Amino acid sequence: MTITKTTLKTFTLNATPERHNLTKEQNNKRHADYAATVSQAFKTVGIDGFTIQEVKGYWQGESERSYIITVATDKTKEVELVASVLQSTYEQDAVMLTYPDGTVAFIEA
Repeated sequence: MTITKTTLKTFTLNATPERHNLTKEQNNKRHADYAATVSQAFKTVGIDGFTIQEVKGYWQGESERSYIITVATDKTKEVELVASVLQSTYEQDAVMLTYPDGTVAFIEA
C-alpha cells in the first residue's frame, strides 16, 4: 500500500443549474447534464477531481435543487474561474464560493 500525502486547500461551491423561469422539463435536462458540465469545467483548468452532492438550496426564499461541489487543490484562481463559468453558463445570480479560510465570495456576472 502506498499513501501519498500532500498539502491542498479545500474549496466549496454552492450552485445550481436551475432557473425559475424555465419549465420543469427544461430544468430536469439542465440537472441531468450538470455533473458532466462541472467535470468538464474542472478538467479544462487542470483540476482532476471533485465531489458533487445534490442538496435542497434556498435563494431569495425559494427552494431549488442545488449542488455542493467540494474540491481539494492549490489552484485558487482556477476554482474561481470554474465558479464563474458555472454562473455564466447557467445564468445564475451568483455562485457561492467558500475559501479554505472560511471567507465567502459570491461570483456574479
